[in-house]
Amino acid sequence: MPPEQTGDIGTHARWRALCERFIDIKLGAFRYDLATEWRELAGANPDAPDLLANWEQLDERITELHDQELTVVTRHWSNMSADDDLLDDDEEADYVCPSDRCDRQSSAQPGAVPRCDLLGAPMKPKRNH
Repeated sequence: MPPEQTGDIGTHARWRALCERFIDIKLGAFRYDLATEWRELAGANPDAPDLLANWEQLDERITELHDQELTVVTRHWSNMSADDDLLDDDEEADYVCPSDRCDRQSSAQPGAVPRCDLLGAPMKPKRNH
């Protein structure tokens, strides 16, 4: 039924926005470890009263995580040893590959953990030697 006939144009516009961003929301959910929430919403009863609001909340969480990721200053080093003098004592926290598969090292601002997109997981803190 066209929105003009339902009297709820605002809700239809919100659903349209969700529909247009659906793939981006799915990709973001899997990127930011929100796949369980995405699956619950994707499998929910389409007539559930809070479904639209729940989708919008998930989209907002993904957008917030994406924005945080964009503001993180991240540096990557390869083939660096712990003895290298390139890092100062007051340097930001160091992270390494979450599965120890590669020698990638990354630093980020406090409170922000870099992600390994290949493994779809946050990097783990580097142990001080």
